[in-house]
Amino acid sequence: MIKALRRAVPFGIESPERAIVMSEPQGGVCPLHVAFTQLDPHIISAAIIDSNSRLASEGWYNTNCRLDTIKWFSATGEVRFLDWGSLSPASDKWTPRSFWVEGHYSSAKVCMSITVLLSILELFGSSPPINPLVTVARYRAAREEALALLAEPYRERLSRLVCTLV
Repeated sequence: MIKALRRAVPFGIESPERAIVMSEPQGGVCPLHVAFTQLDPHIISAAIIDSNSRLASEGWYNTNCRLDTIKWFSATGEVRFLDWGSLSPASDKWTPRSFWVEGHYSSAKVCMSITVLLSILELFGSSPPINPLVTVARYRAAREEALALLAEPYRERLSRLVCTLV
């Protein structure tokens, strides 16, 4: 599992209990510090979806995927994810999180889903909620809104990545 994890993240080391993932120092700018008119939100959204899809395919979830943990390099168009401290295995019952959905506190996948959705919505100009506890109704609305903003193939890829909470 650690070998697969190393393919998904820039730098990692092993621990007997679980993976510890670290990032090398990065230059560039945070998307929050760039006027939204200077970048195409679809580029960062695609990178968020691709990165989280790779991790999920290996059984890991980034439960802290926020715009202030992403760097964008305008010269190359490269997007890098910097904060791996909230990387959680799917089976983990204690999940570090930035946001969580009411009734789904210990689900790493749901915590990843809400942070991915809120980050995408923020890229398109929405403000994230002040309260980290999100209702199921707000989650469903955020999911539908994010899907409506994206073009294919990323709409379909996001739909497969995030929970539906039926």
